[in-house]
Amino acid sequence: MSIYPKNISNGENLIIHLRFSNKGRKIQKVRYVLSVSNPNDKQIFLKEDNVILGVGKDEFIKQLYYSLYINNRFIPGKYIVKFYMICNEHIIESETKDNDYFYVENLKYYNLNGNTIINNNSDEKTNFKLYKGTNIEKFTINGKQKLRLKGKYNYIEYANNKIDLIKDKNKS
Repeated sequence: MSIYPKNISNGENLIIHLRFSNKGRKIQKVRYVLSVSNPNDKQIFLKEDNVILGVGKDEFIKQLYYSLYINNRFIPGKYIVKFYMICNEHIIESETKDNDYFYVENLKYYNLNGNTIINNNSDEKTNFKLYKGTNIEKFTINGKQKLRLKGKYNYIEYANNKIDLIKDKNKS
């Protein structure tokens, strides 16, 4: 299984790619289960289905893709994706199970009194870049942390290369 992108923000699509293969000489009926759990360990997506794997000269390959639209109902943090197959009464887990996750990132940012304020709404650390003119600076913010940076930055880049304008916050 592969997941793209690993870091994502509101308003984007996440793609989950499943790859099935049959190296045998017999057609196989495989049952599979795909689930996604949010940072609170609540299951938010479940797909159970069957797939028929044919035979090929060396190997038969079937690929499936699932798309999840990340909206404001997705809380910030780490999401766990679980995938397994049942073939000939045997459970086969994902070969990539240790890396089957993604992060929904949610930063709030604004300029105030000549400073740039960055607030991480996730429990997970987030990497981001700030742009001021032609200068680019890289930062990491820990979960639930708030940063006050000297200077007024123009743009922020994080998650899946999301670039946004950093606006001035009204003093009132």
